[in-house]
Amino acid sequence: VRFAIKYEIKTVPILAENIEVKEACLMADGKTTLDNHMREGIVIKPMKEKIHRSLGRVALKIVSKEYLLKDYEDYKNE
Repeated sequence: VRFAIKYEIKTVPILAENIEVKEACLMADGKTTLDNHMREGIVIKPMKEKIHRSLGRVALKIVSKEYLLKDYEDYKNE
């Protein structure tokens, strides 16, 4: 984040810090803070970057249930 600020690079919004995974899962649904549409999900990263020796950078993406099911009603009604 400091690098982005220094060079005036836009970043995605930071919605929260130091929260439990259960809370993060609840935050995955809802409207995005960037526009007036549904959020696709959220990405969780450690406060201090961690590297897994075979997988690389550690990060977890939680996809919104609403986003996953957005086309289900249209499909179901065909």
